[in-house]
Amino acid sequence: MTKFDEAWMKKYEELKEHVRVYGHFPPKNTPLNNWVKYQRKLINKGKIREERKELFIELAESRRLWEHVGGRRKKKAANPE
Repeated sequence: MTKFDEAWMKKYEELKEHVRVYGHFPPKNTPLNNWVKYQRKLINKGKIREERKELFIELAESRRLWEHVGGRRKKKAANPE
């Protein structure tokens, strides 16, 4: 395993732990989110190794089990009496 492979796996494990704890990908403007955006860019361009792509997509799909799927709650109208 090269140092680049080790660095990728370290970031992947960091992301995996974040998803396990919080149930979603990291917030915007964080180093880990920047790494996520870069991985998505590589996937879209077809410039990522297949095994990395599979790991990343599997993790992305697993977080959907935790995602909030509803919209905003509507404010209750005041009851006119």
